[in-house]
Amino acid sequence: MRHLGLVPRGGNNLRVTIANGERFPCKGIARDMLVLIGGESFAITCVGLALGCFDFIISVDFLGALGPLLWDFEDLTVSF
Repeated sequence: MRHLGLVPRGGNNLRVTIANGERFPCKGIARDMLVLIGGESFAITCVGLALGCFDFIISVDFLGALGPLLWDFEDLTVSF
């Protein structure tokens, strides 16, 4: 969030559960941030987490909002 210049607001008591079940404290929330993916614009909520090795993680909630997905793990692409 710092790298993108996002200004987090609230979320101090929020804990996010990741895939392995571990819960991380939230470092802030930035709502309605516009992102461009494959020429399409989306308004997303960014939640700051100190995970260390990841730049960005797309949530299941966001992916579910796109409708059916086609994953190609060989080409490392996803279509919706």
